Amino acid sequence: MEERGVQFKSVFIFAKLDGPIIDFQFAILRGLRIGFGYNSIVRSPAVEELFDFPLISNGASDGAGNHPMAILEKMSGGENPWVQLKNDELWFAFGFTISSFNLISATAVALVQFGGAGPVFRIFGDLTISYPPDDISATAKLFYIEVVMMAELNFAEDCFKVEAALAPSSFVFVPYCRLKGGLALYSFFGRSPHAGDWVFTVGGYHRAFQVPAHYPRAARLGLDFNISIISIRGECYFAITPKAIMTGALIRCELHIGPVFAWLDAAFDGMFDNLPNRTLAHSTTAMVQFSPLHYWVSMGVEVGVECRVPLLFCTVKIRICIGARLEIEGPEFGGSA
Repeated sequence: MEERGVQFKSVFIFAKLDGPIIDFQFAILRGLRIGFGYNSIVRSPAVEELFDFPLISNGASDGAGNHPMAILEKMSGGENPWVQLKNDELWFAFGFTISSFNLISATAVALVQFGGAGPVFRIFGDLTISYPPDDISATAKLFYIEVVMMAELNFAEDCFKVEAALAPSSFVFVPYCRLKGGLALYSFFGRSPHAGDWVFTVGGYHRAFQVPAHYPRAARLGLDFNISIISIRGECYFAITPKAIMTGALIRCELHIGPVFAWLDAAFDGMFDNLPNRTLAHSTTAMVQFSPLHYWVSMGVEVGVECRVPLLFCTVKIRICIGARLEIEGPEFGGSA
């Protein structure tokens, strides 16, 4: 291969052993994964890509079966491959899969990468918890929760990152009650242009917060429940930075019975005083800006019912709703209702 006029050779190895391998009574070692690369790098996945990341998931090798060369082609082929050629780079990976009492299954992989800019240390994980433990259909399970996570200590960019996200297949009580959301922690130090900055968020940020480009984007932490005539949606979040802290939640309940539609919205919202959008809409939030000190809080609830009545060649829609809202901000302390 050639890069910037310099010719070089590259090689990488990826091996996976499926078990069970060792039974520890309380847990079973079900698999091992080993990787090595010379003059190549492993592309760091976004948290939503971890479900298909080949070092912890089989998704990237779908269609390759157990054929080694086909698996390697899946990992290194395409427009944006997982393993990419790069001169003077070296990486090692080691991981395992373990299960306990058929309730918990976890896959963890450590990846170390060395290059001219500095070493990079990463840990990837995929954790699933389900009950009952038997291999039964999802409709018979009480809950199924899958979480993927990644942690990175990057001395090339002088930053520390932790991200985690719930899989779309996660649910509690019944498969109709879905869980979603993510969290992230970023910290910047040393030579980074953002040195001294940091952020921790569960579920994202206030709608009006101007998220810096170097901050992570975490999905709203929430629950969606839909069966027949009833649907319930709830979301919440919390975030803190050196300059601001914010939190919020919402709940929306809907009932559909024939031509009748009823709903309940409960919300609490906050934002900077110099931002134009102060619509309560469907969120519940509080925000405090540290410098200069400023806080803004809004709370509200709305209940309504709507009925569509067909009359000959037209349909009459009758809609009744009532709501209340309270806004508080300061300093100076003030508000409206």
